[in-house]
Amino acid sequence: MQMFDPDSATPHEPAICYFYKDPIKEDGLISYDGIDHGAGATGYWFLHTLGEIVTPVPGRTGYYVTKGIRTLDTGTRI
Repeated sequence: MQMFDPDSATPHEPAICYFYKDPIKEDGLISYDGIDHGAGATGYWFLHTLGEIVTPVPGRTGYYVTKGIRTLDTGTRI
């Protein structure tokens, strides 16, 4: 999936909204040489925001974000 469209009037802006929730259908083949190789098998892409990816991590890893700073020598919160 191409997040940017080099042939558009605004090639440095994302071609697809970051918050788009519907699956994105892709029929083209992945090309690393820039040549159009025609249609391929249909694939679907799903966009996930960074928050959707990072938010579940603390609970599953045992790490939690807490307020306050712990000192290195005593571990007490200041």
